[in-house]
Amino acid sequence: MEGTPVHSLNEDQVAFWRGNKVGVIYQSFELMPSLSLLDNVMLPMDFCDLYRRGESRERAMELLRQVELQDHALKLPSAISGGQQQRVAIARALANNPPLIIADEPTGSLDSATAEIIVELFEKLVDEGKTVILATHDHSLDDRFTHTLTLDDGIVTEEKHAGSVEEQHA
Repeated sequence: MEGTPVHSLNEDQVAFWRGNKVGVIYQSFELMPSLSLLDNVMLPMDFCDLYRRGESRERAMELLRQVELQDHALKLPSAISGGQQQRVAIARALANNPPLIIADEPTGSLDSATAEIIVELFEKLVDEGKTVILATHDHSLDDRFTHTLTLDDGIVTEEKHAGSVEEQHA
């Protein structure tokens, strides 16, 4: 499938490609309420069958450690705060080690200290060669990323590349 245009794939192939290549962090978390945090993080691994059962459990625990929730692994999402649920959603998006992470307001429900941990995690992922696309209203993060687009009513009004600024007017 490598090298094949995504638009030419059938529905099953697209689902498999997305499960392996794209991690999505939803603003509304989208956690399965009847699954533990650990099982929520393991779910994408199980769907894509990338890890054996024991390996997926170890990987999920490591991801929960990275977002500082390992002590809550067996709890249900309803037993933790919204900010903690967001961190579980981030861990789940990283489960299959995707090269592309798309995040919709991933720090919006977090306190500033936890948001900093998450932004540092994103920076580490970029340093590892991953691409992180982050949608946010938090302009304090602009200088932390190599490429920033500002949209107003769906139109690009400003574009910044690692130190340079290019104004675009519609």
